[in-house]
Amino acid sequence: MKSVGVKVVRLGDEWVWARSPSCSACRFLSSAEVLTLNAWPLSQNEIVYRLLVPSVGNVRDVLRELDRLGLRPRVTKSVPAKPRRKDLTPRQLQALLLAFRKGYFDVDREATLTELARTLGVAPASAQELLRRALKKVVEDFLEGIQKD
Repeated sequence: MKSVGVKVVRLGDEWVWARSPSCSACRFLSSAEVLTLNAWPLSQNEIVYRLLVPSVGNVRDVLRELDRLGLRPRVTKSVPAKPRRKDLTPRQLQALLLAFRKGYFDVDREATLTELARTLGVAPASAQELLRRALKKVVEDFLEGIQKD
């Protein structure tokens, strides 16, 4: 299937991959400290993004940069993360998002701990401790959720 510079590839019944020239918002969001959960077009000139953002400050930064790019962003809905027994701190969420986005958890590890630490503005040992504590909370919540089912 092909339409206006967009190539859509269907993989089985459940997966569809679309490739198209990147837009300014997509390029920016792929490098920002946010995780894009999904996106869907409303029209040829308007896309809705669902993002996971570690803090209100990050939301402001993202909106400011999108505005600077001339994209006139608008928040249509803001939902705080569901409270969990072991909530991540904003800094822990920031570190996990950064590590995930930079490929730190990939099998071929795209980023080093030193690179993450530099971006976070901390020593490598502090970055490692931050990630370790965050991952412990995430894994505990996951495993407790499985045991309840």
